[in-house]
Amino acid sequence: MKKTRAPKPIWTKAICDDNELPARCTVEIAALYLRCSQVMVNKWLKEGKLKGFKLGSSWRITKEDLIAYRGGSA
Repeated sequence: MKKTRAPKPIWTKAICDDNELPARCTVEIAALYLRCSQVMVNKWLKEGKLKGFKLGSSWRITKEDLIAYRGGSA
């Protein structure tokens, strides 16, 4: 039987440069930028630790808030 590898989680990739961020980020992009899981980003948004707003049923985070959070949490 041939062994197969599990795919790498998406948060192993990273967005390192602030200029790569769009003006409004999704939870997926925020997770890549913060180098964590999407579950953690959703938790921080619900707890109010990370500023964001709902657009329909999904969260959006502004570029400025995401950069400020990363600077403050590092």
